[in-house]
Amino acid sequence: MKKLLGDLAALSAKTKAAEQRILDRALARDGEVSAKLDELRPQAMFDDAVAKEYQSLVLERGKLAQVIGLAKQRLS
Repeated sequence: MKKLLGDLAALSAKTKAAEQRILDRALARDGEVSAKLDELRPQAMFDDAVAKEYQSLVLERGKLAQVIGLAKQRLS
């Protein structure tokens, strides 16, 4: 029983560490996406290709927000 509890504790620690890495990477990518959106915003109204890229980044930012929210919830 002690071994099982030890194994569960180790698994829990690994899961928490993985969730923290996911959160850290999602936050970093969110910063990258936000910077790119700021860069593209002035051009997006006048260039269809830029507008498509902008829209794609907006969708990615929405998915990142979900990942960040879930990771924060799981870590708390």
